Amino acid sequence: MTRTALDAAGASSPGLRFRLILPALAAILLCLFAPPAGAVAAIGAAAILACLFRRPGEYDPGAPEKLLFFAGVFYVLVWWLAAAAHWHLQAGVFAGLAALLLIYPLHRAGLSWRFDDRTLWRALSGACLAAAIAAAAALAAGGPVIGQSAIWWGNIAFALGAMTLSGLDRPAGRSTRTAMLATAVVGMMAGLVSGSWGVWLALPVVLTVWFFHLPNRLSPRFRWASVLAVLIGVEIVLLIDTTGALVRFRWLVLQANVWWHSDGQAGLFGVVLHDWAAALTTFAAHPLIGAVTDGSAGDLNQYVLTLRDSGLVGALALALLIGVPGWFFAHAGRHRDPAVQRVGRAGVLLVTAYSVVALLQPVFASDRMLVFYAFAVAALYAVARQARTAALAQPVARRQSLSVIVITRNEADRIGRCLESAAGWADEIVVLDSGSTDDTAAIARRYTDRVEVTDWPGFGVQKQRALERASCDWVLSLDADEALTPALRHEIDTTLSETPECAAYRVPWAVTINGKRLDFGRSRAPLRLTRRDGARYTTDIVHERIIPPGKVGRLENRLLHYTWRSYGHALQKSADYAWLGAKRRHDRGRRGGGLPVAALRSVWVFCQTYFLRLGLLDGGIGFLIAVVDMQDSFNKYAGLWALRQGDKKK
Repeated sequence: MTRTALDAAGASSPGLRFRLILPALAAILLCLFAPPAGAVAAIGAAAILACLFRRPGEYDPGAPEKLLFFAGVFYVLVWWLAAAAHWHLQAGVFAGLAALLLIYPLHRAGLSWRFDDRTLWRALSGACLAAAIAAAAALAAGGPVIGQSAIWWGNIAFALGAMTLSGLDRPAGRSTRTAMLATAVVGMMAGLVSGSWGVWLALPVVLTVWFFHLPNRLSPRFRWASVLAVLIGVEIVLLIDTTGALVRFRWLVLQANVWWHSDGQAGLFGVVLHDWAAALTTFAAHPLIGAVTDGSAGDLNQYVLTLRDSGLVGALALALLIGVPGWFFAHAGRHRDPAVQRVGRAGVLLVTAYSVVALLQPVFASDRMLVFYAFAVAALYAVARQARTAALAQPVARRQSLSVIVITRNEADRIGRCLESAAGWADEIVVLDSGSTDDTAAIARRYTDRVEVTDWPGFGVQKQRALERASCDWVLSLDADEALTPALRHEIDTTLSETPECAAYRVPWAVTINGKRLDFGRSRAPLRLTRRDGARYTTDIVHERIIPPGKVGRLENRLLHYTWRSYGHALQKSADYAWLGAKRRHDRGRRGGGLPVAALRSVWVFCQTYFLRLGLLDGGIGFLIAVVDMQDSFNKYAGLWALRQGDKKK
């Protein structure tokens, strides 16, 4: 990765990098080896790191990072809420919760490290071997009785082994791949011998996800050889007496037999199912935030334990803690760049391993397991971001020709920024002006000679006119208050460098207001890029849309949308669009439901924008946007009511 790419990814000076890494590593090691002192160390490290990140403008997290930080903080807040409601505080979980609060600074520290593709997989392989050795040492120290230390070290070794599998398809020699495969098998086998039943359940699931989630770069022969290597490892674990795995399986069969012949009342399975039933009964009596308990996990899995101790709110927090990284890594696993794909697949296998093991063990109630999860997720997020930045630096040649079309009316203060972002990149730029009284047309002619002045028939008809004037294979529609980013241009070039899979693509917005980019509440993805032949616009006077000529896909990078000139402009624009929307619904014969329904709709729109779409993560501007959207909704349906009242008087 070049230095420029590192700077774009958020890397800082070597001195600051050194100061970032030491507190982060100290916090991680102390959380793993010295609880509850680890909790104090983690919180102290968080404070130190927070002081290092106070300078504005150094780091601009995107929507995935903000969602991850929110998921971690929300989980901690819910746990504290449940603990306060139950008057029961578990000191042993402090370190794990402190680690979740460290996700943000750990991610920042990860961005300061130089991770190329080879370094990442060497680090994962080394960590996998170290965890396997630690699990073996803990197992040997425990003698015939398997302690919790061996189990959680085994879980970590298994997760690292599963993640290492994702690097097998990187460009490397056969010996390097074989060594990585051996390391992955050793890590997963360490999990199997550690006494964790959750790992035995997770192994076939992880192996299946890995096998079918791989691209075609790994030959079928090596892929099946990898599966065979894992199966041989399982056979060795079962056959070697010193592992104790076969003895434990026989004991498990015996317990199942006892449970079966006691009508489900005795044996291990009877105890486990009794504990689950009791916990779910407690949850049913107190579904919102759980109930008072002694705080012990007993034989509960993570999901039942969460429902018992923190109710539906806790279940939501746990779903976010698992689902947000899972969504991000699954998305990264489908990226065009192979390096980003490998990081994404490693993250998918990490989340899969934790999710399945949680069916039998309370992994997120273990401080050490939570520390490792927080560290691994934060590190993979940082590496994925670096890999994405490096991918943008790779040159790409667009083979399909591209027209950019823009319709304008009195946009002199914004049209230059829009056209400058496309000038010299698009094959042609077509501007259709609707009789502007300012310098819009003159400014547009600085960037293209395809400028034409017409009347104003409405948004749909005007954009159809612009589409008909385009002559290239593909058409990208821009508004005057929008601008392309280098990342979006690169992605479009990559998409059009070959025959695209889809006939049209949605382009997500990055709404920018008062210099602040919104990542949530107002984030939408309008259809903007389409193959010219067969595409057409609807004739709506407002909120027009493209009818695509085939399958629709979605681009990843966002289009800058400078939607407001000022707050006064926002109010005027909202009122104009609301009135046009009311007239469109009136012309179509819509009823609207009257003023009470208009009020209810406006409240729903606020809740949808601010809470469901997480506009609250956009800060004060996010709240303002939600209120403006609420006003727009009320004005639209109140306008429809007023138009219908006018019809009755005629």
